Amino acid sequence: MVRWGCVRRGARWGTAMAIGLVALAACAAPVPGRAMPVDVVAVPVAPGEPAPGVVPPPADFTGRLLESLRLAPVTPVVREVLPGSESGSCSPIGDLAEPGIVERSGNFPVGTVTPILQKYGYVAGWRSCATRGPFVATVVLSLEMADPAAARATATELAAASLQSGEQQTTVLNGARAQLSDVDDEQYVQVWMPVGRVVSLVAHQAASAVALHEATRLAEIHARLLATFRPTPRTEVAALPADPLGLGSLTAPVPGDSAIGGGPYDLATTLHTVADPVADRALLTANGYTGSYRRSSVLRVVDRDVSYRVVLDAFAGPAQAEAVKARLVALEAAERGRGQFAVPVIPDATCYASDLTLEGASRYTQRCFVSRAGFVATVEVDGLTAPDDVVAITGVLAAQVDLIDG
Repeated sequence: MVRWGCVRRGARWGTAMAIGLVALAACAAPVPGRAMPVDVVAVPVAPGEPAPGVVPPPADFTGRLLESLRLAPVTPVVREVLPGSESGSCSPIGDLAEPGIVERSGNFPVGTVTPILQKYGYVAGWRSCATRGPFVATVVLSLEMADPAAARATATELAAASLQSGEQQTTVLNGARAQLSDVDDEQYVQVWMPVGRVVSLVAHQAASAVALHEATRLAEIHARLLATFRPTPRTEVAALPADPLGLGSLTAPVPGDSAIGGGPYDLATTLHTVADPVADRALLTANGYTGSYRRSSVLRVVDRDVSYRVVLDAFAGPAQAEAVKARLVALEAAERGRGQFAVPVIPDATCYASDLTLEGASRYTQRCFVSRAGFVATVEVDGLTAPDDVVAITGVLAAQVDLIDG
C-alpha cells in the first residue's frame, strides 16, 4: 500500500483557485514500497501487449485523452465529499491517457502497475486527489479497461501488487476489497472495486477512527457515479470531439512537451482542479460558465524544467468574465508571498510572481489574468530563475490576447 508521504514540490500556488491551474509535477515521483509485481495469469505475447483474448486499446492518443476527460464527471471531487480536505499540491489531477502516466502519478511502487494495465487493455483514466497540510491524504482513480472481466482482473492484481506485509484485508460495499495499515494513530486505506469496465481505487489516510469510514463513503459515491458511465466503444474513441465548443483555436500554444491537463473541460471536470469546489461551482454557474480549453506543457531548459499552462474560460458575456477575473485576482492577491508585476504590452493583465526557492535553488512562478470579450485567460509559467524575467510569459500572454481579439 502507498504511504501518502509525498510532499508538494515547492508551494506551487497551492490554494489559489485560478480556475484549474493546479500544479502538475508535485508528487509525481514514484513512491517506494516493498510490494512486488504479481505473477501474470495469461502471459502477453510481447511486452506492453494485451493478454490473449483481451481487446487492444484504441491506438489514437487524442481519443484516449478525451475518453479520460469523460471519466472526470464520474470521479468524485474529493473536497466536495470530504470538506475538511484541501487542494494543496496533490497533483497531478487530471487525465491519465497511458498506463505509464498512471504509474508515474505517484500512487504505486515502481514496476507494479504498467504491465498489469497493459495486459488488460487499459484505455483511459482520471485522477482526483486532496491534501492535508503538505501531504497527499486522498487519491481517487478511475481506470477504464478493455471489458468488465478485464476490470475485475485488474482490480485484483493491482490490489495484490500494492499489498505490503502486515496489512489487514477486509471487504466493504458488498465485496469490494479493502487493505488497511495502522501507523501510530493514523490508518492508510485502499479500496479496490470494479464497476463495469472501470476500476475504482480510493486511497485515503486519516485518523484511525474515521479512515475506513471516509474511504468507504468515497468509494460508495464513486461506484454510484460509475454506474451511470457508458464507455465509448473502442471503434469510436478516435472520433470523440476534440474541441466541442471551438475554444481550442482561441487558446494560445505553449512550448515544450504536452503534459497532463490539456483539452476541453466542462464544469464537472473543472471542479476537480479548483481549491474550493463548492464556492467555485456557485461562482462559475452564476456567471454563465460554458466551458474551457487548456494547454499544458513542460520545456527542458538547460538543467531545469519550465512548465507552461494556459486556460481559456468562456462565460456568458464580458461583464461576467470580468467578475470572475476580479475574483481570481482577489484570491491571488490574498495569498502570502505574491508580488505583483506588469506586462507592458498587455496593460490590462493582472500578474503575480511567487518565490518558490528551496535550498538555494532559485525557482519562481508567474501567473497572469486577463479578461476579454466574455473570456478569462489565465497564463502561468513555472520554473523561472528570476522573478522579473517576463519574456516567456509575455510571449504566451500576447499570443493569447491576439487570438481572442482576432
